[in-house]
Amino acid sequence: MMRAWTSRAKHALRRLLASKRGLTAIETALVMPVFILLSFGIIETAMLYFIATSLEAQTAAAGRQIRTGSVQAAADPLQAFKDVLCGGLGGLIECNKVILDVRSYSSFGGVAYPSFLNPDGTPNNPQFQTGGPGDIVIVRVIYQWQILTPFLGQFFGDDGGQTKRLSSAAAFKNEPYND
Repeated sequence: MMRAWTSRAKHALRRLLASKRGLTAIETALVMPVFILLSFGIIETAMLYFIATSLEAQTAAAGRQIRTGSVQAAADPLQAFKDVLCGGLGGLIECNKVILDVRSYSSFGGVAYPSFLNPDGTPNNPQFQTGGPGDIVIVRVIYQWQILTPFLGQFFGDDGGQTKRLSSAAAFKNEPYND
């Protein structure tokens, strides 16, 4: 009796191991999480580079508005600058989380600006000084991107965290717009 049961058990085990039914489902279940994680990582990396490039372009465009005196002529210069800066970003970032620092100087030799952020990541006394005709202006912009894809933060995140600081800067001399 025991021998018959053992023989049947061995035969059933051989049939189970030889069966290919469900193998595709098992392989898919093993590979799919890695594939999905990799896909989301690629998509988020592409978004990160796209937003960084867009931020750079919009900083230049908003700086152009300062250089020509358009921002200074507005009723609310800070809001006019933010409208130009955030208007071309297509709603991809939260404009209220953008950190701005705009400083003006009388000459390039006099440019000396402090660190943009404190060691804890908070803004270090940001200012909004657009200057006048002929002044030198330094525009600095930072946006903290929240990394959503697991494990991507240790590769792209600042200090191995889940945020990435995207920064942009522009330096120029204001045009003689009052002449």
